[in-house]
Amino acid sequence: MDKQLNSVKNQFKKEIPVSFTASDKQAVLQKINSSKPHKRSHILPSSLTAIVYAALLFAGFVVANDQLGLIEFGQEDTSEVTSPSTPPPEQDNLSGIPDEEEYSTYLEADDGPYQTFDPQTIEVGDVIGEMKVTDVKKHDSKIIVTFEGKKVLNGELSDEDVLMLMPDEKSLMNIPFAQNDIGGKIPFFFQDSEGFKKDLGIGKFSYAEGFNINVNEIRYTYSSAWSRIDLGGVNQLPFKFDSASKTTSDSIRLSDELLNIYSKYAKSLNDKLLKGLEPFDIFRMYFHTQNEGNSEVQYALYIKGDHSGTPSREEFFNDPFFAEDEITKENSKKLYQKLLKVKSFEEKEISDNETVIMFKLDESNSGAERAGFRLIKDPETGVWKVGWMSMQ
Repeated sequence: MDKQLNSVKNQFKKEIPVSFTASDKQAVLQKINSSKPHKRSHILPSSLTAIVYAALLFAGFVVANDQLGLIEFGQEDTSEVTSPSTPPPEQDNLSGIPDEEEYSTYLEADDGPYQTFDPQTIEVGDVIGEMKVTDVKKHDSKIIVTFEGKKVLNGELSDEDVLMLMPDEKSLMNIPFAQNDIGGKIPFFFQDSEGFKKDLGIGKFSYAEGFNINVNEIRYTYSSAWSRIDLGGVNQLPFKFDSASKTTSDSIRLSDELLNIYSKYAKSLNDKLLKGLEPFDIFRMYFHTQNEGNSEVQYALYIKGDHSGTPSREEFFNDPFFAEDEITKENSKKLYQKLLKVKSFEEKEISDNETVIMFKLDESNSGAERAGFRLIKDPETGVWKVGWMSMQ
């Protein structure tokens, strides 16, 4: 073994010098003295080297982070914990609803007495006014109380961004409110706003006043920061119970006198021609023009104004939302034929400036519900006009 090792060492020394002699030093010194400094032609090789090193370091960090879970790179936790007490999404972000502050209702402290409750102590089975508590849930900082019972509310509707009700002062006295909400503002929404509008035949509008609605459920969401009310089981009442009324057996078909007025009005659309006409006259003219398919006269007969809810002329005639297809036109003609068979109409006087024409399309059915048609007197001209969303 020693002989083999010595043999390897000797071979190594012959092929690769391992000593540094004086002549070697002299050769190196001459090489240094003869060398001239030179400039780098470019820095690309160094840059590439730096980039490669950086890439290698980043790759190594990613692998280590993946194994050790050091840092989360902006990943969102999409898991959602659901439970029976989780409120509907719209209740979690009141501030996300545009213009809710503008159309919220102010609960003036001096206007009472209000029907109030304590959200911290209220329990299922408690009765506030005429409404019974059927459910109480707590979710984070919110308390959600469900009341059931029949309530008739009167007020104004807004549909700027979401359908909201602004109850009048009398209605506010019949609604349960959390004690701490008195003196502040609270918005009234609808649990099924689209369904409510569909049932009433309501399309696109911004604001309308004078609505009476029947409410079967109130879902009250309370927190120290904000509260809201969502109305459920809603349908519209066509008139107030204490309204004066009169019955007419006149046909919906235009008389010769009315037909003459209508013909002149269709050419000029001058409201002065309608001066002195009764609500039932305008009612008949409206369905006559629908049967004819004259949208110009139909639009002219609608009440106008900032608070009427009626769309602008440009919207009515140019927005596809308001366009009537052939099926709609045909249904209007069928409705007119049914109205011709109605033998009596009842006029309900809601106020000095509002009347509802009540009728049954199927008079042979004693259990059939009556329909209503709303007309409003223009406060500037004194002329009766058709209310937007007139059918009730």
